[in-house]
Amino acid sequence: MKWFFATALSVPLALLRGLVLSCYWTWFVVSEFPGLPELTYLRAVGLSLTVGLFMIPLQQPKKDDDDGLGVIASQIAWLIFGYPFGLLVGYLWHLVLR
Repeated sequence: MKWFFATALSVPLALLRGLVLSCYWTWFVVSEFPGLPELTYLRAVGLSLTVGLFMIPLQQPKKDDDDGLGVIASQIAWLIFGYPFGLLVGYLWHLVLR
């Protein structure tokens, strides 16, 4: 059951990560290199998923006493606080660079 919740939470995490990536790309990369194409939202989600595949081996190994609830709690925390905060900080930095 914990696996189901962790997997179900991975979808909104990937979608939110794609939103942040596409905004960052537009604000910081395209503004510096105008010849580069825009990174659409769906392509940013795909790019984020692709990079995430290669980051899995770099994650810390799970502790034996972890029952899986910590993983779910951290995913929920990132969904609610992490990515929106990152988007806010990126937007504020974008305003500074204008």
